[in-house]
Amino acid sequence: MIIQTVLALASIIFSSSYDTVPKGFTSTIAVTVTNIEHHEGHIKAVLFDRSNFLSEKYVACIKIPAVQSQSIVQTAFSDITPGDYAVAIYQDLNDNNWFDRNWIGYPKEPFAMSNNLRPINMIYPDFDDAKIHLSGNETVKIDIELLNN
Repeated sequence: MIIQTVLALASIIFSSSYDTVPKGFTSTIAVTVTNIEHHEGHIKAVLFDRSNFLSEKYVACIKIPAVQSQSIVQTAFSDITPGDYAVAIYQDLNDNNWFDRNWIGYPKEPFAMSNNLRPINMIYPDFDDAKIHLSGNETVKIDIELLNN
């Protein structure tokens, strides 16, 4: 009887979600990207948390085709749990699924960061300068201006 009770409890515990965010308490980040000058390739919007900022381990990625004569695109990251996040945008002009840079590391493709963070002296941006705080059950709207080369 004790073994059956322990097994039943273990089954409930391990099959349950440990998600501490109540249902309906997630947020959305609505992103408007402006200043699109090139009309080839794709615009990629990448959502990062602090632990994976600017790494290949992102929270979410949205790929949007660049459309002729369109200088603004809109997209959204939805069902995001409360916390701090940053958004990076780049335009993959040659569709190689890589953010191309020159030999010293400066971007060869248009890019942007949340809070319209601008690179200074080739230094990687700090997460705290780009972060967006989500409290939960909200939509945060951000405008990001693409930097063209």
